[in-house]
Amino acid sequence: MAAERSTPQQRRIRALDARARAVQRASEAQIEALARAAFARFWKALLADPAADVAQAIRAAQVEFGGDFAERLARAFSELLQRSVGTADVRAMPVGEITLSSHLWRHARQVQGEVTAIVRSHAAGIQQARDLALRLYDGYNPGDGIRRPLHGAARTHLPRALRALTTDYEAREELARLVDRGQREAARLKSQALRAAYTEAFDTWKEGAAKGALQRRLDIAVREKNRTYAQRIALTELARAHQDEVAAEMLADSTIEVVQVRLNPRHPLPDICDLRATADLYGLGPGCYPKAKAPKPPFHPYCWCRLSSRPDLSLRDASFSADPAARAREFLRRLPPAEAARVLGSRDRLQRALNGADPVAVFDEGVSARYRTRRVGDAALDNGPMPSAYETAKAGGKHHGLLDQLAAMGYRQRQKSVRSYQEQVDLHLDKIAHPEKHVPGWAGLRASHQASILREWRKEVLDHQQQIEIIKGYEDEHQ
Repeated sequence: MAAERSTPQQRRIRALDARARAVQRASEAQIEALARAAFARFWKALLADPAADVAQAIRAAQVEFGGDFAERLARAFSELLQRSVGTADVRAMPVGEITLSSHLWRHARQVQGEVTAIVRSHAAGIQQARDLALRLYDGYNPGDGIRRPLHGAARTHLPRALRALTTDYEAREELARLVDRGQREAARLKSQALRAAYTEAFDTWKEGAAKGALQRRLDIAVREKNRTYAQRIALTELARAHQDEVAAEMLADSTIEVVQVRLNPRHPLPDICDLRATADLYGLGPGCYPKAKAPKPPFHPYCWCRLSSRPDLSLRDASFSADPAARAREFLRRLPPAEAARVLGSRDRLQRALNGADPVAVFDEGVSARYRTRRVGDAALDNGPMPSAYETAKAGGKHHGLLDQLAAMGYRQRQKSVRSYQEQVDLHLDKIAHPEKHVPGWAGLRASHQASILREWRKEVLDHQQQIEIIKGYEDEHQ
């Protein structure tokens, strides 16, 4: 059926989606590799000179990570948007209230402090663990039985540094085995031999399990924090650029009247996305909006919700007399209270909304400006005047293939193409005005089927008009 055919615009958006997912996967892999490399450099420097300045070592690793990350992000934006995006542009990109470069610098300082504290507490913990063990074993009386100072409530009596160190399950179990060994040795050996056995065992643990525990904790602090932080920025900003591109496509397409917000299939917990994508605020169905009023993802970090067109819906179906804020409050009332609170971010915000405030405005007040409501209709304000069809084609957008054909044509051929496209415009305008002349049994078709055919014809008119505009733009530039 005509209503089920994909329009060129829908195919282009699907292509944008596919390219965005490919860029996302490639970016995740690159970020993981960068984070591992940064930690490997830091760990190598720390092992080579344990007395070295820890902050300086982590700073050296972070600086290289930050530079490589910005370059990778610039390449990802270029691949997604099909235009040149330099590293300097990415570093100046606003992320929240400040630029990406400032975000990376602040994050590097935070990680430096945390890593330095871990190394210092670990070193202090080893010394305190040795002192504790000597106190436990010196003068040990086998009649008291085997003790378990590293398990259960007994851990609360350990020195703080040792208690922090032994939160690592593997390190705690390794030390517990050595404690058992030492205590069992004490049951049959003299005190001097016990000390020798214990010292040897503890030194072995210090060089083996203790180093492993330190490496695991630093790996989390350096590699995992770098990876998570960078991935959050990259994936969220790539999603934003992708949805800006999709929104611009939809806004320029006069045949699209209704847009739907679709949840990411991996959406984990209730949040503002549920309100955007499942509430029926305009009588068009869950998550469906008049095009210009549709909220534009991302709605929070890591959000990968997306916009899609609904050619089967028309603004004639919308209930503009209804109050969208009232419908949003009704949606929240139907949710379990805890879930509704998560949607707006807190119980206080939920109560304000239920008391009569606009839920969307309440949510916007409590989040960074980067995640406040942005609508498809705001694209023209965000990006300045909409580019002409010729400028869009030159940037690699819609109809960019036509430019390659024009370069191979002569002037007369280009003018012949203009006349041909104009004939198609006139033909489809006549179809729109008199559909019964072109479709047998037009009056007997369902209203939805008629609407779908008319939308296809309007789309053809728009496409041919844009192609004429591109040829004229090419002629003006190359005359």
